[in-house]
Amino acid sequence: CVYALVNLDPANDTYEHRDGGGARGKAACALDVRDLVCAQQVEEEFKLGPNGSLVFCMEFLEKNLDWLVDGLAALERRHASASGGDRDMYVVFDCPGQVELFASHDSFRNILRALERQLGFRFACVHCVDVQLCSDANNYLA
Repeated sequence: CVYALVNLDPANDTYEHRDGGGARGKAACALDVRDLVCAQQVEEEFKLGPNGSLVFCMEFLEKNLDWLVDGLAALERRHASASGGDRDMYVVFDCPGQVELFASHDSFRNILRALERQLGFRFACVHCVDVQLCSDANNYLA
């Protein structure tokens, strides 16, 4: 199974950034939204909190969707060239964990719909939750 990891979380610092600014041992991703917009920089520049900066970043990504479409198309071309077009490539999107971005805001939904339309992507969603948070209702709701 061939896959590409794409970071769509502008606040995620667990991946090696392409400029080499990440720590040793961090996983590298094939495409990183922080190359377009970074939540920390948005927080500092616009004096926003963490949630406000994530909303800003998702809206910015939606308005600059060509960056994502072009990057994903380039990944597909590289994969097709390397594999001779024989194998499908799966794209794993690491998304922000804040459910508010999906439940009450349309930008992320619009981004996914555009990828379906423009690149023929089909999506399956896996939501991972830390077991420690689920073991106690007070932690889960906090």
